[in-house]
Amino acid sequence: MVVLGFEPAFAATDAKKTEQKEMKRAMIKEAFAKEEEARGDFQEGNDSANTSSETSSTDITNAEAALQYLIVDMEACPFIGNDGVNCIKTLYSDLKELNITLLLAHCQV
Repeated sequence: MVVLGFEPAFAATDAKKTEQKEMKRAMIKEAFAKEEEARGDFQEGNDSANTSSETSSTDITNAEAALQYLIVDMEACPFIGNDGVNCIKTLYSDLKELNITLLLAHCQV
């Protein structure tokens, strides 16, 4: 089926996905900012207070680029039910949107 023109349903779905991605990025940035602030509290005699906004945005960008894989150890899970499979599928799709690869280790057959 070829769709020509404007489809409100598709536009609404795209807008919702874009909004969700922006919310996730904002949450990640907020978490990194809190972590940076906590690290700054423990560093004595450092002049990072003047440049914290510059370094935190760079750190966030570097951290987002550095995280490429999430490895889940499945050794303690001899069986996964429907809810577990749905949870893993949701996790996989959320991570895929963030360009992160989900890897399952020690899966039992």
